[in-house]
Amino acid sequence: RISSFVLHELIEPWIGDESILEAVPVPGLIALKLQGEQANMQSVIEKKIRNVVPNAMIDSHQEWLQDVLKFTNSMKLATAMLVLIIAFISITAVASGIRARISIHETEVELLHLMGASDNYISGQFQRYAALLAFRAALVGTVLGIIALFAIRWFFGEMSLNLMPHEGISPQQIGMFISLPFIAGLIALLTSRQTVLNVLVKMP
Repeated sequence: RISSFVLHELIEPWIGDESILEAVPVPGLIALKLQGEQANMQSVIEKKIRNVVPNAMIDSHQEWLQDVLKFTNSMKLATAMLVLIIAFISITAVASGIRARISIHETEVELLHLMGASDNYISGQFQRYAALLAFRAALVGTVLGIIALFAIRWFFGEMSLNLMPHEGISPQQIGMFISLPFIAGLIALLTSRQTVLNVLVKMP
């Protein structure tokens, strides 16, 4: 058992005044490592500890790890939902932009349609525009995101805080970053194509 005097000596360099230590209750921390058959006797050990110290707080690595896993899974779910929301907003924005562009060039589109231009040809004019615009925007956003990621890692590293993982970026993550502009361009291309075809169907 660790005496309160020893605990006060350990904490005093950070707290300073001994009178504060006497007024504030200082908890004692005891770490136990179970091996062999003892690893399956956690409930028995907890019961014996509570018989001696009823107010003792017992926390196992397994319980702590479960809380971390729950938090991690919640963050993954929130991230997935955020990605879906961003994708939905992107599709809506592209569709609205294409409809606005068709309205601006409505006369030319109707003329091409009456002259017998195929729907694929007309939609292709808008597809290239939307895909290129989305690719450029996603490329700029990806570069800025990578710069922000390295800046955050450097900031926490300078502060000596272990809030960010120290492992480098994996090849899978690099591939994901590289693919983002192409995915954005593909989404814009497919969305613009479907939007243009829907408009052309309603034309005489």
